[in-house]
Amino acid sequence: MGIKQTVFHFIAGLFIERPARKKTLEQFVSSLNDVGKTVTERIAKGNETEANSKLIRHIIGIERWGQRRLKVALGEPLVLDEYDGYQPEEDMKVKKLQEVFQTTRHETIYLAQQFATRAIDPNTTVKHNDFGDITLRGWLQYLQGHAERESRGIKEKTS
Repeated sequence: MGIKQTVFHFIAGLFIERPARKKTLEQFVSSLNDVGKTVTERIAKGNETEANSKLIRHIIGIERWGQRRLKVALGEPLVLDEYDGYQPEEDMKVKKLQEVFQTTRHETIYLAQQFATRAIDPNTTVKHNDFGDITLRGWLQYLQGHAERESRGIKEKTS
């Protein structure tokens, strides 16, 4: 394992897996919902700018890409791809991106509910491009934290 991989594995353990291992899938459903509302509110307050659109598209793209990885635990094949192809269209307005984010987050919540309903072990791992194998809990933590952190960069409308 190279230095870069070692650093990424350390970061994943510290900032993704460590906080995730204390949460149940039911707790993730609740926190994903709460953070989703916060992100939706930030998007609603956002200016209609190219920078905001690009950032929100990135958030949605990562979330959809992560969902694809999570579906491996439900029996779908692993596809080693990047998030870019999961982003909404470039010409989409911020208001529409808000709706797309909400729908996308609801789909993430549904996946977490499916893991609980089907009694899928939350310690099941699925490969992340940079962090290596992370648990389902880790993936949910990653998606929750990514959207929350990145959405702080959305520039608000000025009166």
